[in-house]
Amino acid sequence: MASNRSSYPQGPNGNFGQAIAVGLGAGAVGATFMTVSNKLEQLITNRPNSYVPGHTTGSLFRISRSQTPDGLNHLHHWGMGLITAPVRAIMAYNGVTGPYATFMFLALRLMADEILEYNAGTIPVPWTQPVFDQTIDLLHKSVFAIVTGYVYEFTPLHVVLIRPPSGKIHVVKRVTVSSSTKNKCSTVFSGTSLITKERSAERPSVTDYNFGV
Repeated sequence: MASNRSSYPQGPNGNFGQAIAVGLGAGAVGATFMTVSNKLEQLITNRPNSYVPGHTTGSLFRISRSQTPDGLNHLHHWGMGLITAPVRAIMAYNGVTGPYATFMFLALRLMADEILEYNAGTIPVPWTQPVFDQTIDLLHKSVFAIVTGYVYEFTPLHVVLIRPPSGKIHVVKRVTVSSSTKNKCSTVFSGTSLITKERSAERPSVTDYNFGV
């Protein structure tokens, strides 16, 4: 029976709770990159700030739109990033990874924003919005989806939050080194230590290096 998991390279998932934790971290990074891309795009296009996100959050929490509009904007961007990012983690946890997963996650992020903003009365239905506004929205939400997916699947967040079980051997490499003394080195990477054993043709010796993690 064929596997339903993606053929794209899989990162370590750990347990479900650890996957969600990594997803939240990835969402925070994605929201940061989306904010930066927003500001860079505004430098090029001279587009003024849009307060639709802030007005949406203000309507949901019954906060006056005149109060800290920039703060409400950031609250919306970061809040939606952290709310939707765990879905990307759940997708990867179940083997849905790679570009296709990023595309589906982009659609989810757009749908979540559009539903909230439309029901808050801050925007018309998406397909009636100006083409420029639609393009800008797609651009920045794509940055969020791509960065969130990349951070989840390829960054050291997994190393920090997901440690292998103690004592379990994950990678074994045997390396033969040619030198004047004809030493042979066998290196074993385990979950808790790195042990290097040297055997010399002239005078056998064993040296252990323990880098406990």
